[in-house]
Amino acid sequence: MGTKSKSFALVIVALFLTSLVTLQPVSVEAQSTTMTSAPSIEWQQEYGNYYTEFVSNLIQTIDGGYAFLDLGWNHGFTLAPSTLYKTDSLGNIQWQKHFDYFTAINLIQTSDKGFEISGNWNTYGTTYQTTPTLIKTDSAGNIQWAQNYTSQPPNLNIPSNEIPTDDGGIISLQSTGSIIKTDSNGTSQWQLNGTFAYGNFKTPIIHLSSLIEASDGAIAALGVGTPYSHTAYEGNLFLVKTEPFLPKPSSVALPTPLPTPIVIGNSVLTLVIITVVVIIAFVIFLLIFRRHRKPIKLS
Repeated sequence: MGTKSKSFALVIVALFLTSLVTLQPVSVEAQSTTMTSAPSIEWQQEYGNYYTEFVSNLIQTIDGGYAFLDLGWNHGFTLAPSTLYKTDSLGNIQWQKHFDYFTAINLIQTSDKGFEISGNWNTYGTTYQTTPTLIKTDSAGNIQWAQNYTSQPPNLNIPSNEIPTDDGGIISLQSTGSIIKTDSNGTSQWQLNGTFAYGNFKTPIIHLSSLIEASDGAIAALGVGTPYSHTAYEGNLFLVKTEPFLPKPSSVALPTPLPTPIVIGNSVLTLVIITVVVIIAFVIFLLIFRRHRKPIKLS
């Protein structure tokens, strides 16, 4: 085999070794293949007697629990603070943190188990002013730092009202408090209604606003139950979870907290880059060695 053929073979081997490092198998475990009947509600939690107008950004946390925002509200000179709620895997509240003079917009959890919340600080003086702000908390919701912006705060996570299913259909929220499954043609297959009891009122409407697919293949939805006799901004928080019936979603790496620099020293990307560089250097060394080595003369 000539020198060029051997060099080509070495390059092929190097590419093969690199592919072994970069390719990782992905498995999806399906709970059910039928989507034509509504799942049962596994549990429903009410967080009552709060002055709540809008809730948003339901997320599942690293520990299997849930976190979400009460966005607060501003009516005239009355300002209700935004609140970050953290629950366990059954929706039981573990803690809640109020952020006075802050109107939240959206929420993410970061790799250190803390949270980042974007929104606006509200200040009253000679004039009313709002300042776009990003808040970083620790895993217990305590503020670690806050960073102001001149325009809009970072768009961390837009709440979703739809989840695509593996049969080409969609699971979506209705403002009237229903979760609806449609097929690929938009035809309704099933509907799950959300209601709750409040005093003498039997079935006031839950206004669902945020929908996620839980890690076990269930649906979790967040909303506000508004009594008919009250104003629009007086309601109770509700969290509803169905039984698992969807394929389990693949895990997604959590973002590194901003503005902390992203540490890539231990990341897969860095490992791949180092591996490729070492292999290329080794191939170049072999090529140079073969070109410049001196043949051994036998006497």
